Amino acid sequence: MPEIPKMLWESKFSVEIEIIDTQHKRMFEIINKLFAIVGTVPPVEELEKIVKEIVDYKTYHFTTEEKYFHDFNYEKTEEHEAAHRTYDKIFTDIYDKNKDDIIALSFALADFLEDWWTKHILIVDHQYIKTFKDHGLK
Repeated sequence: MPEIPKMLWESKFSVEIEIIDTQHKRMFEIINKLFAIVGTVPPVEELEKIVKEIVDYKTYHFTTEEKYFHDFNYEKTEEHEAAHRTYDKIFTDIYDKNKDDIIALSFALADFLEDWWTKHILIVDHQYIKTFKDHGLK
């Protein structure tokens, strides 16, 4: 069986803001817990625990970013928050569609999460670097 790809932190993901980079790295770690069980038949409780951790940490992270958007009057706040809401909808849709098949659920979530987080950080999050740095975040 081929090795399941892992979400590895690389310098290209850095937004040059320590608090945000730390949160992104932690999200990668949590998603890697999901990758570790993809292709297995994990106990439902284990998968549910990982899903809850992903949801809880995502909420914490989005709240952090959105606080800074409002504090700094970030010009792309509405667009960025819309991306966060789209993430929530897609995540929920995947969960609801696959919740009765834990193998399918783990594959579908892993695929979505890897794709979304890498693209979101590299494209959308990198847009706020200047604003955040201009307001003193390091």
